[in-house]
Amino acid sequence: MKRSFNIILKVALIFVLTLTMCSCGKVATQEEKIENVQMTESEISGDILQEENVSAEEEETLSWGIELPYELEEGRIQVVSIFQSDLPNPDKDLEVCTSLASLEVVNKSEEYLKTAEISIELEDGKKLHFLIQDIPAGRSVWTFDTENTAVEEECKISQITCDAEFVSSAGWEDEFLIEVNGTSVSITNVTQEEKNARKVICHCVLDGVYFGGTSYEYEIQTLAPSETAVIDVKECFFGEAEVVQVIE
Repeated sequence: MKRSFNIILKVALIFVLTLTMCSCGKVATQEEKIENVQMTESEISGDILQEENVSAEEEETLSWGIELPYELEEGRIQVVSIFQSDLPNPDKDLEVCTSLASLEVVNKSEEYLKTAEISIELEDGKKLHFLIQDIPAGRSVWTFDTENTAVEEECKISQITCDAEFVSSAGWEDEFLIEVNGTSVSITNVTQEEKNARKVICHCVLDGVYFGGTSYEYEIQTLAPSETAVIDVKECFFGEAEVVQVIE
């Protein structure tokens, strides 16, 4: 199935900007790429939800030769959807791709999915690679091929393998108050003790689903009681930032 993100039409300017920058002997930085693709949450969410209507019969036809949901790691991970998408790939430095190999994956375990590497081999010999990081129990993620590989609807899967690591999620809710406004995240020390520097792990969330398998890590310095640190998770401009973990 192909999901019509329609983002490709809005960001065609990237190609022009990229060609211009290359002709000038410059390479676009990650921040410049983000600025070039910047859109509001309402614009993105509206486009994401405009998927093509696919009948149940067509859905079965386009099932990639396997039965979905497909279980990995003894059922702790489920691949619930395989599709194509046209968009700047959040799992490949925002490089624009059409018919990009994409998965919807759910962490069905009761543990925190620290990392999962999913490899898919197609019958035509093409290989796909997906990296998923920092997914809490029960949450879903749209993850995209890390090599920007395009696939055809008639492709059939011959093998899927997964290498995953699950860990116990360290509780931090009693120590910090998290407030999010778009890509701006405020972290307040709500205890009576000074808290040492922490790493804040974030995902981009869109309509309840993590958009991109890649998580984003930011560091905050020592916080005194009631002190607040603010970080701008600029990578989450597709939707809204969500803190999934705060660790030392």
